[in-house]
Amino acid sequence: MRHKSWFMAIATVAMVSTAWADNWMPVLKNTPLQRFSQADINQLSEEGAAFLGSDATLLEWRNPESRAGGSFKLIASNTQEGRLCKTFRVTLYTPRDPAKSARLRACRQPAGEWRLVP
Repeated sequence: MRHKSWFMAIATVAMVSTAWADNWMPVLKNTPLQRFSQADINQLSEEGAAFLGSDATLLEWRNPESRAGGSFKLIASNTQEGRLCKTFRVTLYTPRDPAKSARLRACRQPAGEWRLVP
């Protein structure tokens, strides 16, 4: 499932760090993220962090300059091994690419960062 791989990659970046960006292109071939500008990637990262760090059930975003955007939608929230975990749907699009979605799950780590979990 190639599309699941790219969503795992973007979710990791959105929630943890932008340092991994150099490795995206081979994994993200033929996805909306492939056409994201650096401003889109930065906004995706900021919105992902804001979504996970809040009580929001839906966060939609769009870059008016590139018209790329997406959303984070909460599916469930619970505690696992004493850590807050969220299951959510990530959707991304560009003017050239239809919206694509994936279901992901992340748990807050002891230092406060979020990490994807199976």
